[in-house]
Amino acid sequence: MDFVNAHGTGTRANDVAEAKVMNDVFGDRRVPISSVKGMIGHCMGAASALEAIACVMTIESGIYPPTLGYETRDPSADVEIVANVRARAARTWC
Repeated sequence: MDFVNAHGTGTRANDVAEAKVMNDVFGDRRVPISSVKGMIGHCMGAASALEAIACVMTIESGIYPPTLGYETRDPSADVEIVANVRARAARTWC
């Protein structure tokens, strides 16, 4: 199961930079990418702990959390966003 929990601030500069990194790392593989900030906000110091919990729950359940509020695909950020509705992975690690 592949999955990336992106920083996902929703700013053009950050989103394009994250997409470039994902393409550099994964090449042609279409890895599902989500950001849970749309659901929980940016909790500053607690963000990493909450996002780690979300990642563990994703691995255990095989359900990718949605990126809430995602509306328009940026053509310069060509990545596989799990947009607005959760998705099920083909397989899980557990």
